[in-house]
Amino acid sequence: MKTSISSISTLFQGYHFRGAIPETEDGTLGVVQMSNIDQFARTNATRLAKINFDPKYEKHLLRPGDLIFLGRGSRNTASVVGAGFPPAVPASYFTVIRITCKEILPQYLAIYLNLNETQKRIRELARGTALAVIPVSELANLEIDIPPLETQRTMIELSRLLSKADELESKIYQKRSVLVEAMIGRFFE
Repeated sequence: MKTSISSISTLFQGYHFRGAIPETEDGTLGVVQMSNIDQFARTNATRLAKINFDPKYEKHLLRPGDLIFLGRGSRNTASVVGAGFPPAVPASYFTVIRITCKEILPQYLAIYLNLNETQKRIRELARGTALAVIPVSELANLEIDIPPLETQRTMIELSRLLSKADELESKIYQKRSVLVEAMIGRFFE
């Protein structure tokens, strides 16, 4: 089944901080920024900027299952906010996709949006030359394929396993580099 993103979700822009983010050490609310998205399009909550809660942030609060889509720059990836994610708001360069349809799983939509073929289509929607921006209205009209839920679950599990394999390969590479450096270092002792 094909449909547009707007027919299965609501979309809204992250919070626009006027000037610098008002960080505070004892803040109770996190701010998701580009640096919190890793190379595997996962959201890392350990280094969120902390701010004090204010009612003006209320409508931008992230919920489990929300997708945060990086709508600026060259990496237009989507990440799913998982259960247990601390209270946070995304910065304005993110578009939040909140799924309203029971026929699609958030993890599947993130996988679909991060596919190379979909990324090509998304780049075609970009506006601007110095800093490409994907308008929320254009993203909302993007056509997506929705397979049956069981197929989505299979794709999610396959993606999880591939991500884990990539992570392990990266660790192996790092350890191999340390080993080679240590071996070469022995020649200079």
